Amino acid sequence: MSDFQRKLFQRKLKDAEKALGFDFSEESEESGEQVTVYPKWSEFYDLNEVYTDDKGNQFNTYFTPPKNDKSPVFIFHHGAGSSGLSFALLSRTIREQMSKENRSNDDPVAGVFSFDARGHGQTEIVSNPNDFSLKAFTDDFIWVLKELIKRHTLKNSIFAFGHSLGGSIVTNAFAQLEDAGIKGVGMFDIVEDIAIYALDSMGTYLKNLPKTFNTLEDAISWHIKLGHVKNRESALISIPSYFKKNVKTGKFEWIMDLHKTEDYWHDWFTGLSKKFVDLSTSKLLILAGTDNLDKELMIGQMQGKYQLVVFQDTGHFLQEDTPSKTAITIIDFWRRNDNRQVIIKSTWGSKK
Repeated sequence: MSDFQRKLFQRKLKDAEKALGFDFSEESEESGEQVTVYPKWSEFYDLNEVYTDDKGNQFNTYFTPPKNDKSPVFIFHHGAGSSGLSFALLSRTIREQMSKENRSNDDPVAGVFSFDARGHGQTEIVSNPNDFSLKAFTDDFIWVLKELIKRHTLKNSIFAFGHSLGGSIVTNAFAQLEDAGIKGVGMFDIVEDIAIYALDSMGTYLKNLPKTFNTLEDAISWHIKLGHVKNRESALISIPSYFKKNVKTGKFEWIMDLHKTEDYWHDWFTGLSKKFVDLSTSKLLILAGTDNLDKELMIGQMQGKYQLVVFQDTGHFLQEDTPSKTAITIIDFWRRNDNRQVIIKSTWGSKK
């Protein structure tokens, strides 16, 4: 078999595997090279739109519209160094789970939305691009969400969730989004005191961070080996979006240089727990592998001011490591909080 025939046969075999829903990504015995097939955004979302504001900033977004008017829309904001595609597998899993549970064609299936924040993914910021303050991230999120609602004429109930820094951004934005119909806010694996404590070692972590990778597969393997993401299925769609290829060296470099954010680290998380507990809406906090809470969150939990869920079998990127459990938790949170205007008032200390 000639080299051309062999490559043609391998390509046809790979296409056939994909059509049947398989992805073996095996080593070729003849070539000794591993072939990895990376999924596309279109396998998880219906739309990949660019929202351009009046300053010329271009926000890369991913969206699958809700099935009908009674379907909620779940908004997701990623953390520092990540991208909107870190919610890709979760977004698809949510819709699959809701479709599976439905008994009629009129039953709701959620819309799902995520986007690349400033400095991340394919978003291009031309106005003050090195401003990574909480205010800048928050202003971006508010504009993007309002643009989504206007562009797609959404009147559905909205629930906003953020992972790590994204949780702080979503929480900070809520007070300015009361007219957007947000029925609930959720944070994934973020506790103020623990986050601020961890900042002391952030410099060392970034110093030891590989500057480049020879291949995307090397980058994925590095993330999985260190436990940053444990689920390879999710890593195949999320990790490549963190990198750009240097055309001169052929190596893959980080899109987001986290060193540029150092001056803003404490700004991101200071006061977060109190702001979250005091939000006048339904609240969900999902933690990964630990139930450590700071004082504000502990008091708020005892007073029943928010729902706490702890996953013991996941890493920091819980939406990627355990998409099914995260999806079920989010769907349950929506079902319990969508049919009423929720302003939680504590009965702590009541004599009744």
